[in-house]
Amino acid sequence: MAFVTEWLDENDRQNEGINVTNWVVDRERDIALWIRGKHWQVRAEGDWSETVILRIKGEKLVFEMMPASNFRSYIEGTVHDYVWEKIISYSPNHPFEMPHDEVIKTLKAALIVRGDGAYIKNYIQISQFPSNFKFQK
Repeated sequence: MAFVTEWLDENDRQNEGINVTNWVVDRERDIALWIRGKHWQVRAEGDWSETVILRIKGEKLVFEMMPASNFRSYIEGTVHDYVWEKIISYSPNHPFEMPHDEVIKTLKAALIVRGDGAYIKNYIQISQFPSNFKFQK
């Protein structure tokens, strides 16, 4: 099975312990990804990084990632690449059952499906903007 976008109602959010309306999930491999929102004041102070949660078989990996500046410009009807510049940090730092290269490959695959320039129409996420990556590992 591949990653798909799923919508989470209030019960789902409470059961999963997350505060987002959708996530990208691969149920067959028990992997989910979502981006934790940041308070407006953090953004106003210039922190444009994104907190990306990748949960693999119940274990959460928290990535702090820096997108390119074009993440901040949404222009309807235009198509441009959304570039993830780098991974600033991630935790936990202890060894994980999946090799690091495989974790990064999984992270990228989920972010591509999520499409960080997507918009919502009739509860369906429509990706207008492809995601690309400047980081390797």
